[in-house]
Amino acid sequence: MLSQPPKFDYIGLTIILSNPNRHEKRKLLEGNGAYYFMQECLRPEINVYQCDVRLIDDTRKLLPNTKVVLLLGQRAFHLFTGRSETLDEARGSPYIVNDMVTIASFNYQDAVDPRNFEAQHNKEQIEDEEEYQEDRDSFISEKSRSQTARENYRFWLKSDCKKAIRILENGGRIPEPSFSPSYHIYPSSDIVISLLREEKNKDLYIDIETDIDTLDIRCFSFNFSNSDNIYVVPVLDTDYKLAYEQIPQIFRALSISFSNNTTIAHNGAVFDFFIFAYKYSIAIGKSVFDTLIAAHRIYPTIEKSLGHQISLWTYLPFHKNEGSYSYANMSQAEALWKYCGKDVYTMRLVKEAQIAFAKNDPGLLASINQAMKSIRPYLTMSLLGMHFNDEERLAWIDSSDRLAMQYQRIIQILTGPKVEMLISNKKCVNYFHNMLGYKVVKHTKTGAPSLAADALLKLKLKHENPVIDFLIKYREKLKESGTLNFKQWIPK
Repeated sequence: MLSQPPKFDYIGLTIILSNPNRHEKRKLLEGNGAYYFMQECLRPEINVYQCDVRLIDDTRKLLPNTKVVLLLGQRAFHLFTGRSETLDEARGSPYIVNDMVTIASFNYQDAVDPRNFEAQHNKEQIEDEEEYQEDRDSFISEKSRSQTARENYRFWLKSDCKKAIRILENGGRIPEPSFSPSYHIYPSSDIVISLLREEKNKDLYIDIETDIDTLDIRCFSFNFSNSDNIYVVPVLDTDYKLAYEQIPQIFRALSISFSNNTTIAHNGAVFDFFIFAYKYSIAIGKSVFDTLIAAHRIYPTIEKSLGHQISLWTYLPFHKNEGSYSYANMSQAEALWKYCGKDVYTMRLVKEAQIAFAKNDPGLLASINQAMKSIRPYLTMSLLGMHFNDEERLAWIDSSDRLAMQYQRIIQILTGPKVEMLISNKKCVNYFHNMLGYKVVKHTKTGAPSLAADALLKLKLKHENPVIDFLIKYREKLKESGTLNFKQWIPK
């Protein structure tokens, strides 16, 4: 069985792989994925020859003095820890197994392959995929916000490895968070109202859980930056009745607190702040912060869900699968309340870590602050709408439709009567690539040729063909017409 014991003094890190990749016929750590893993993910802190590298099927005991185990791949995580989470859920979360810290992440070869070549060319990987794909697909369909795009595997693998290294340098101990929360679930209305009315000039962390269909708030939780107390306030009980008689007074106190403090939420600009204003007529204050927007300013291309941000900035385990979408009994309600409280706790840790990171880059901190100042104006515009001349809108749509039709007639004349109208990607691919023999400039995720908007522009750079020019104009007019043909929102 393939393995690579440490050649230098063992530092306490064992790396366990789900299976050899397609390049690893004679030894482990072969191929471009392994090179990225060793050079970018482990170095400069660690030399891989100071580690024990083995397969999950290796039955030997771990070396003495092992402090951290890095599990690469779903199969390695599942078999070593015995946990049922998918890799999308568990990746980057420290779990204690036999008094050792374990962290799971993606296989290094998957991290560098643009498509799943392992499933095509590696028999062991094909079997691994078949074993776990059903569970992963089920999870993704229920909670797709935690799915990680393949193009971001590289980033997350490196992030998870650096976290494992930091834990190793800390003696194999998980660093303690900045504070330990004290949860107060279903507190008295007097306590809630008093806190919300009296606290001023603090950071107010807040999260809401809503009914999926009606967007009614089921519960909300909040925390002030000068306290470790997190309060979870039910709004609707399991019978869909008000949980407190003083709900109007609670919401009024919440409105006052928004004005007196900096309100912080994850995806608040799109969801939480909007729900408060649209459903309950509670406006946010002038000082707001959205950890999702901050995440976008720091790393624009990676996943920004709270689950991903927790794994990036904290050492806490994944909890985004603990809430219950159902709300039919007290057990489900309590699960949702606890979940809501954890969201506030982890969001505060994420926000503190984001600001600490951004302070090392003055330009980044200024960019984050600029984005936060834009939240209220854009939200106000979304709620109030904008004035437009409906007659001009309809005339614009009519003009775009007429021009699109004319461009299509010109394209039909240029291509000839035997060519089908180029109104779909498939027909465009058949004409340009199959009939004219133009080289393919872009592929879909499945490997098929694509002539989407960006691909068509690339094709234009390579070929002087008026059909391409008119096809671009045709698509532009269709886009114009579709964008202008919106449903008007008339406030009640």
